[in-house]
Amino acid sequence: MRRFRPNLVLDTDTEQELPENSWCGAELEAPGATLRAEIPTIRCVMPTRAQLELESDADVLLTVATRAERCLGIYATVVRTGTIAVGDELRARHPPLPPPPIALVRARATTLKRGVLRAAGALIPAE
Repeated sequence: MRRFRPNLVLDTDTEQELPENSWCGAELEAPGATLRAEIPTIRCVMPTRAQLELESDADVLLTVATRAERCLGIYATVVRTGTIAVGDELRARHPPLPPPPIALVRARATTLKRGVLRAAGALIPAE
């Protein structure tokens, strides 16, 4: 954590390797504040540099690139200012998905209709 200097660290109960990526687009609600999770944080070379009590380590960036596609953590915007304290529970609230465009709905319906007709045609014995 000291290499990346995050503003906020969350302890999750998930086995998912990078759970923060699933929060993008959601609001993270704490008792005292609300954040909007925006995008994954693309990591540069700075965490590989020597820091207080930490030697330089080029493998840090290689590991992030290999296991997390150069992203570790997320950028967030403050929606409701306040204090988040140690022990506060944050909940991710995803906005409802907008309805798909009508053209997409029609395309899906056409694809489904064609699939049903093919399946029905396969069941009808040939003369």
